[in-house]
Amino acid sequence: MTDITFEACDVCFNLQYSAQHDNQPLNLPSQVDGGRIIVVRDIDAFEASSTQGCPICKFIVQAVAYFELPAEDCHTIVININGSSEARLFFTGTCTTIQVYTPIGHQPAWKSIINSQELSAGPDSQEAYAFIETCLARCDQHPLCKPGSSRLPTRLVDVGSIDDLTVRLVETSFLPQRPYIALSYCCGPNMVFKTTLANYQAHKRGIPVSSLPKTIQDAVTITRKLKEPYLWIDAICIIQELPSDWEFESLNMATVYRNAHLTLAAATSPAVTAGFLHQPHFASKQKPPFLATWTTNNPAAHHPSLLGARIVPSPEAHEQSDAGSYLPLSHRGWTLQERLLARRVVTYAPDELWWTCLSGWTCECTTFDKCPRSKPVYSLHDPAEAYEYWQRTVGEFTDRELTDSLDRFPAMSGLASAVRGITGSGYVAGLWEGNFVGDLAWRVATFEGPGSSDSAGGLVGYHAPTFSWASVGQSVYYGYDQRWVTDPSCVVLGIEADVPGENPLGRVQAASATLRCLLFETTLEVVHLREDTYVVPCAGMRHRITADTALETFQGVNGAGVVERSVCRCPVGSSKAPAVSGTPVFLVHLGSWRGPRLRQKKDTREPAGACLLLGKSPRDMDKYERLGMVTGKFLLDEENLRDFTEAVVTLV
Repeated sequence: MTDITFEACDVCFNLQYSAQHDNQPLNLPSQVDGGRIIVVRDIDAFEASSTQGCPICKFIVQAVAYFELPAEDCHTIVININGSSEARLFFTGTCTTIQVYTPIGHQPAWKSIINSQELSAGPDSQEAYAFIETCLARCDQHPLCKPGSSRLPTRLVDVGSIDDLTVRLVETSFLPQRPYIALSYCCGPNMVFKTTLANYQAHKRGIPVSSLPKTIQDAVTITRKLKEPYLWIDAICIIQELPSDWEFESLNMATVYRNAHLTLAAATSPAVTAGFLHQPHFASKQKPPFLATWTTNNPAAHHPSLLGARIVPSPEAHEQSDAGSYLPLSHRGWTLQERLLARRVVTYAPDELWWTCLSGWTCECTTFDKCPRSKPVYSLHDPAEAYEYWQRTVGEFTDRELTDSLDRFPAMSGLASAVRGITGSGYVAGLWEGNFVGDLAWRVATFEGPGSSDSAGGLVGYHAPTFSWASVGQSVYYGYDQRWVTDPSCVVLGIEADVPGENPLGRVQAASATLRCLLFETTLEVVHLREDTYVVPCAGMRHRITADTALETFQGVNGAGVVERSVCRCPVGSSKAPAVSGTPVFLVHLGSWRGPRLRQKKDTREPAGACLLLGKSPRDMDKYERLGMVTGKFLLDEENLRDFTEAVVTLV
């Protein structure tokens, strides 16, 4: 098929990127921008062009009238013509987006137009299942999306047939290799339905569907309608009160989601009791599409085609992230690795279904086809890329919530297993031995100082060594938009960890890291400004500290029997006095961020050096605990490091 060949229109550009004039400068109200044409017009321009014979302008005028958009809201209409396949009209007055398309089953009205299924009225509609089936069929042709292996999880839920009143838990050791679907969902404040040692045999005999929480009932319905036999749900397929089973299965999350035929992401459901199939979609609240008969210039076409216009969700509804950061599912810690590890996911979003696989992503209205997307972990082969990926993921993970704060490592252990497979590196408390110094350079994203409203920032009880990002109860981030260069003087001499249980990537009971490094002893100062701030003197200047939590001063006895003062993190609920000026602290030079990473086109920040801020450990005054970070351009000047001396320190 060729593009339409009637005379090019200066008003609508024939809704084709190829219709731009080579000899016409495209300044506003028309411009070329990154592989698309942006055309700014008002309804009068389309009406005038329509009377002069442009059939597409006529179609636009008819569509505007059909959707009954108020005339005063049509003064500014932005046409976005994508360079590959799509045209949209954005009405600034009502923030309405109209998409021009040809329905599936009809010859495309012209070559560069999307051929699309109708949008679903709801997640349990025929159109929704057709969208999933179409995406699955396409994904089956993607080399990257082939299952990693045919290995089944330890247990699955046999969903039976569409009319069965029960499902049952089955052990898979003797099952033939069959596809299974996995569920990613928000449990909510309480896990109201779970498999335990007490009900394990009963669950194997059968579970009434009516007794299941609504979200799980909905997942059973989808699995049955997709004609798949098995469903994996963590609450049912893992024996929740058996620590060894829970630890073993959490380690194998990467395999569970990698090998699943499909993962269902119940993104709109805030709890397992809420369900996700009942919410009407965006299309159900709009007029049906406007359709007009369209004659193509394709000699092989025996019948006229159809040209359609429909109101679709706004681009802003898609721009949060591929998971939609405003959705309940994207607030939970466990669900992050479920999304990242899954081979292919259908997300039940508020307006429509979204599809993600290892080779790309789309949605019912095809907006996602044009959105950028980060690489999936399974496409990474370079250890440096995998370490960067991990740091980015840590930043996103620590923005999320966990019902049990002790799950900070287990909830990332499946992803850690995947990264370990790429790097071959050892792993300790959320940091990689192959990138250990760089992984030490995390910073809290929200703590401002001792006077801030978030003045604690700590966690109750032991969660991780202080050098780990999991030791604070806040969002953290790395300088991942720049290339990290480790100070060659900073060398890891040894790492030790006590990891109880069956998951070597899970909870940590104790850990330490010994470094040979450049060390500088200074003092902490508390500056009483509008809000109290921590600073340290170094290289003739005072430098602001990014503290991990509120700090306090304490006294302890070192190995030589000498009483020392130092600074430590302020435990939640501590009755001790806050940190006071003049207390000794230490800086360890780690390295620097210098320029953009190779894949970036330009630098967005100035280079900066990085130091860990340390205090003596209250548990062992001959060891050190992390207090925060000091960063700045001044640390790039070797002259400013002249007072640092080589030392060996052990972090706990």
